[in-house]
Amino acid sequence: MKNYSLKSGKILRKIIKVAIIVCVFYNYGINSYAQTVSTFENLALQPDTFWNGSDLAGGFSSGNAFFTNRYDTSYGGSWSGFVYSNMTDDSTSGFTNQYSAITGVGYNNSGNYGLFYYSSYSQKSLLKLNTADTILGFYITNSTWAALSMLNGDAFSKKFGGTSGNDTDWFKISIAGYYNGSPINDTVDFYLADYRFTNNTQDYIVNTWNWVNLTSLGKIDSLEFLLSSTDNGAYGMNTPAYFCIDNFTTKSSSSEITNVFSTKNDITIYPNPAIDNINIKYNKNYSEKCFIEISDINNKVIYRNNYDSKSTVNIDINNYAKGLYFVKVINNKTELKSKFIKL
Repeated sequence: MKNYSLKSGKILRKIIKVAIIVCVFYNYGINSYAQTVSTFENLALQPDTFWNGSDLAGGFSSGNAFFTNRYDTSYGGSWSGFVYSNMTDDSTSGFTNQYSAITGVGYNNSGNYGLFYYSSYSQKSLLKLNTADTILGFYITNSTWAALSMLNGDAFSKKFGGTSGNDTDWFKISIAGYYNGSPINDTVDFYLADYRFTNNTQDYIVNTWNWVNLTSLGKIDSLEFLLSSTDNGAYGMNTPAYFCIDNFTTKSSSSEITNVFSTKNDITIYPNPAIDNINIKYNKNYSEKCFIEISDINNKVIYRNNYDSKSTVNIDINNYAKGLYFVKVINNKTELKSKFIKL
């Protein structure tokens, strides 16, 4: 039997971050844009409760998105689409605990998070943007019910891996984009559980918050979410069709600032501003070694590293406090100075 434990995520303050990060590299320029984050913290809830659409509002807004909900008053009430919750029960299995995330908290130990239920019998459930934009992505994890059902099995669903542990089970979300009512020709898949590995120790059920990158979908105005599994019966999928979502982030391209520095050769920095890190992609080879130093407003050096020639450099700013930072970029010819702001 596989071990299953809750893993803690990295600490990151859940706030809407709009920052302009300015870095200078020898003979390169950058692009910068703002972000809008749906944190769900704008939605009022009493502790350990949820909203499931029983007021027939049809959904709720957070950040640049409207999360649709369909509530059916028949037979005592049922829902599909999105709800929001701050339930903390990460150990009770079954339908009575359908509103909890397996993490017990939102991303970065926050209170609220979103939760999605897919029903093939209801109308298409969409996440709609208030303004068409490029979606950077969101954090995802399993619901408690789905995670424990796959881990242990129950009256309706099989234990993933089977008795031997060798069954090649999986549970997957497929995310499709739309623009002006028409689907785009791309879909992003993410496995919420995957037991297809030859080495059974690599099999997993997602039980932490994981980032899903949606930039490949381009500029869109809505998303559709479909869930599928290897565990199916006469009435459809047996695996509980739920997932949890937090920090849904759009690019806010209307705030885009380009060519902060115009130089001979361009680079691409993404995401920029960033939630966790900055990726600096060279569009042309940078043939010289580069020394990078970052210091805070008190001139205390907080980052120092050397980089050989490579196509992409990644700098983690996850734990930086809000404020002004100074950057030195040094090669064997030049020392360049610049700064960036993290809000």
